[in-house]
Amino acid sequence: VIDPISFCRGCVSTEVNDVLELRPVPIGDCFSVNTNNAQTYPIGLALCAHCGLVQLSHRVDSSIVFERYFSESFPLTENLVLERKRIPGFER
Repeated sequence: VIDPISFCRGCVSTEVNDVLELRPVPIGDCFSVNTNNAQTYPIGLALCAHCGLVQLSHRVDSSIVFERYFSESFPLTENLVLERKRIPGFER
C-alpha cells in the first residue's frame, strides 16, 4: 500500500502541502540486477503549514519496505539490557 500522507507525522495537522515531487524510485535498499524491472514507488517532500516539518509525501507499507530485511537484533537487544543495568536509576 502506497498512500500520499493526509496528516503531519509531527503534529497531526491536516495542513500538509507537497513541495517537491520526484520521479518514482525503487525502495532504498532494493538492489536489482535488472534496473529496468525494479518496482518503483512515488517519492517527494511535503511541508506541514502548522509546525513546519518537512517529511516524505507518501507512506509505503512497512511490509514492502522490509520485505527482504533480514536482521537478528537479539544480541544487540540483550547487550542494551545489560548496559542499562549499569546506569543508576535503571535497575529494573
